[in-house]
Amino acid sequence: MNSPGASPSSNPLVRWRGQTPLVEILRDPGSRGQGVRVGLIDTRIQWDLLKERHPDACWVGGNSNSSQDERKAPTHGTLMADILLRQAPAIHVESHDVFDGRPTAEPEALVSALSAIRQNGHCRLVNLSLGIPEDRWDTPRCKLARQGLAREVLACYRAGIVVVASAHNAHPVLQSAPADNPPPLVSVAKAIFEDPFYLEYRPGDTAEFRARGLGYWGVTTASPSSSCATAHVSGLVCRLLALEPNLGPFQVKALLGWYAERLQQG
Repeated sequence: MNSPGASPSSNPLVRWRGQTPLVEILRDPGSRGQGVRVGLIDTRIQWDLLKERHPDACWVGGNSNSSQDERKAPTHGTLMADILLRQAPAIHVESHDVFDGRPTAEPEALVSALSAIRQNGHCRLVNLSLGIPEDRWDTPRCKLARQGLAREVLACYRAGIVVVASAHNAHPVLQSAPADNPPPLVSVAKAIFEDPFYLEYRPGDTAEFRARGLGYWGVTTASPSSSCATAHVSGLVCRLLALEPNLGPFQVKALLGWYAERLQQG
């Protein structure tokens, strides 16, 4: 144990942090998220469109067939998968459609998708680039579903699954669920960063992390969103998990916070 008067340089943890090139490792072109399986809870993925942009990508499970008319406009899930594959080209993407053709996702569908991913046990990471805003939770049915969602997020945490979720997409201050319960998950909001690997850590803020809010295709290229920021952070997490598959959610969040601090120190 260090004495009260010990200098920071005598602290072995501080020395280790200073000597470990985490920033360089995560930015290395060879860091591609190799073998990490990601559960993408979103709209249906148009895999035929993605294959044109990411010919080496691996898709596992879910509904991916697109009609010719649908090929003209990529779905939200397709756009988020595109960001994930740019960040981590060697991941395996598992699609979970919680919209089923509807304009919005029902709370119970989020709970069911998270539960299915947890029980299946194949995914190390869940990308949740969507959330249900506060005004949609004010019914007895939705309040019950919100409690179920919080329990399922905690169950994923205990199962070692990292959940990365968008915060307050529909409101500049209030958070969307499930990202309003940040300890068991990584909550992300948008920022205007050019660098797709840049990250800000803001403990105690309405969202713990800020990341690049723009995508690379369709509508995501023009209007920043927390959805895109979430996919960028998930890509970073994939790179971490490829380096050390046994990292748990708490360790991943700690390393992301440290990574962000190192970036801000230059």
